[in-house]
Amino acid sequence: MKQGLTWTLCAALLISTFCGDALALVPATSLPPRSARVRTRIAALGSGPEALVAVRLADRSVVSGYVGETGPESFLVVDPATGTGKTVEYAQVVRLHGQNLVSGAEVQDGGGIRTKVLGALAVLLPARPAPVNHFSATKTLIVGIAIGIVLAVVLAKTV
Repeated sequence: MKQGLTWTLCAALLISTFCGDALALVPATSLPPRSARVRTRIAALGSGPEALVAVRLADRSVVSGYVGETGPESFLVVDPATGTGKTVEYAQVVRLHGQNLVSGAEVQDGGGIRTKVLGALAVLLPARPAPVNHFSATKTLIVGIAIGIVLAVVLAKTV
């Protein structure tokens, strides 16, 4: 056991040494700035009437609609009600939330720690199930239990 632990610690030390050298070779400027991250998220979302976005800008204004077109420095957000568009620079974006209705892609950027905590809670806490086939959850459970009992009786009789 001691020999196995010793080999594991030696391997961890060796791997951490190599990873430290590899990270030292990466220049700090190769990390994408915030505007590049927003640009890649908008590109992943796509454009067209199915690519819905809500954007909070640096001046605290909110722009919502769909992505009309994307460019290297900005993208166009079109209001579906009026048909007017607003050009938004990637550097102006503070928060971004978008969803593509066709592909199901969902993008999010910004929001801070509260958004991350709420997202984690939404995954961990069970949501209230929607009624299926016009039955409530209680009726569905009772019908499932009744079918299970009937199947258990039938299977018990055949054995």
